[in-house]
Amino acid sequence: MRGQAEVMRANIHVTHLWLQSLLLEKVEVVIQESALGNPSSGVGAAAAAEEVSEALRENWAEREDICRQMLHLLHSIPYVYLEPNGLYLTYKVRDVAVTLLNCPFQPHERPARRAVEYMRDFTRALSRLDRSETVNTNSLKSWVDVDREPAPA
Repeated sequence: MRGQAEVMRANIHVTHLWLQSLLLEKVEVVIQESALGNPSSGVGAAAAAEEVSEALRENWAEREDICRQMLHLLHSIPYVYLEPNGLYLTYKVRDVAVTLLNCPFQPHERPARRAVEYMRDFTRALSRLDRSETVNTNSLKSWVDVDREPAPA
């Protein structure tokens, strides 16, 4: 019973971080669309572009924090509790990791270097989670499934 609770807990934590990441992406899309919806000319356009760039940089701290939390989670929860969640967990982790590819900083800046390190760490974690393409359904067996199995002879 404890194992099932740990599997569910891992899924809930990963899903929570995944949802935060999705919401942050939506916020960034709204910021960019609002800038495109209010085109200015000359000095106004440059100021608007700078404003959008600054907003994306501010959101980057939140994005980086979500990624840091996800990596901490992947390293702190034993694989035996992550693996039963199967490909769904892997997809959520990938969705969070891929957001690091949109780093608004220059490659020589510290946040960009951290993003590269996080991507390497995510790659290692995903290679461990994605060892098999089959979903482990052993932990999903319920009393209904057990009832349908043939009786031992």
